Amino acid sequence: MAFVVKLATIFLWLLLSNVWTQYINEFDEELRFECPKNQYISEIGSKHQNAEEDRQWKYTCRSGLVNDQCDWSVDYVNNYDQIMDWKCAQNGLVAGVRSIHSNEREDRIWKFKCCQTPDSNEGCQNITMNEFDEFMDFIVPRGHAIIGFHSIHSNKREDRKWRANVCKFAKCQAIRMRVLSTIKPRQEQIKIIGIATSQGCSNKASFQTKLENTDSVIETSAFTTEKGTSFTFGRTLSVEVSGTIGFLGSGVDVSVGLQTTFENTWHWSSSKTKETSLKTSSSASQSLGYKGPGAALIIGYVTYYRYENTDVDVEYDITCDNGQHRKQRSKASLKLDRYSQTHFVQKHGAFYSKQNCDYGSNDCIRSLNGKKTLAPNKLISDFERCIEKANMKPTKPTTATTTTSRPTKIRHDVLSDVTRDTVKLKPRWKDNNKDNIFTGSAVTVNHVILNNIKFIVSILLSISIIFM
Repeated sequence: MAFVVKLATIFLWLLLSNVWTQYINEFDEELRFECPKNQYISEIGSKHQNAEEDRQWKYTCRSGLVNDQCDWSVDYVNNYDQIMDWKCAQNGLVAGVRSIHSNEREDRIWKFKCCQTPDSNEGCQNITMNEFDEFMDFIVPRGHAIIGFHSIHSNKREDRKWRANVCKFAKCQAIRMRVLSTIKPRQEQIKIIGIATSQGCSNKASFQTKLENTDSVIETSAFTTEKGTSFTFGRTLSVEVSGTIGFLGSGVDVSVGLQTTFENTWHWSSSKTKETSLKTSSSASQSLGYKGPGAALIIGYVTYYRYENTDVDVEYDITCDNGQHRKQRSKASLKLDRYSQTHFVQKHGAFYSKQNCDYGSNDCIRSLNGKKTLAPNKLISDFERCIEKANMKPTKPTTATTTTSRPTKIRHDVLSDVTRDTVKLKPRWKDNNKDNIFTGSAVTVNHVILNNIKFIVSILLSISIIFM
């Protein structure tokens, strides 16, 4: 068992020794190292070799704290055999090193890369990293970073003793952005988001048209901050903009306050843009009742406005993880696409008669449902033309319902009641002058007797002629 433990210890030592020997440079050779984007140096390891009177170096990086605004020192920050006392400019953190060695002086001169941090410096201290000719294994605590170095050279030891200027940083985030400049919104267009139509032809019957579904609209928000602000953005940021919007047909300017939440985490950069699309849908509904014969139209629409301005004055509300809060003014470019609240237009049309309300008028009115690309006024005009066209159709005359007094026509083939009362029989004869059959009409009793006398007289005359 003891042998196994000893073997494991040797293996671990070899492993650590192998890691330790993974240095970036060779003795007396040039040294070049820089962290990946948005990272800073968090660990420094070094060992001294008396034979070469030089050191080998290795570095480890950590994500966070810095943005991508980085610069190298133009000149070397020290001279051979001289004291080094250097710090990053503009609240920068050390993220890279370059060094060359002089065999004559047995010393190195250095350049450093600094990347800016948006976080606040809460305090710094100088920490010793090594002793002459000794190993260096320096780890930067979490939430801290190196902003500079102090170093002295020993001509006797031909080595440097290093101290790091380490600072603690509070992570600060902007939770609200308030636009201070006056932004003039620009009305772009009117967008129809819903149409409902109906037709009812029954006289005096009640009908109803209802608009229940409206199309959704997409609103976008985007802003770009100026360079060099000392904070980051969290998962959400409330943006407040005050503007004046004139709605279609109202004739009144309405003051509105816009609040937008930006989602997703964006890392700080020299030109920072956060953009999202917020999708909103109106749940409002409208109905219109009317009497037939008639038709109805309901239009739902919104007004599209664009807020766009560059170099506007803004104020950020900033909160830090150490409990501190502050306000900071800056510049930003802002672009917001917004829609007004839903507005409704109701239109009713009446037909002259039930006959004017037919399949043709119904097809004309229902065709309006697919014309959302039109302006509301144009859609209303098309609806009115459907009604006018239907009312221009010729209609059949309507039968009169009132009665008028007419003179009584006496039919020649029917005796009146008076006649029936006077004459019980209906004698028929042949008119010699007229080849028609008549039915006696309104003859009196005297007329009948006279005819009988004439008949008797004619018979007597005939008899007398015979006997003569």
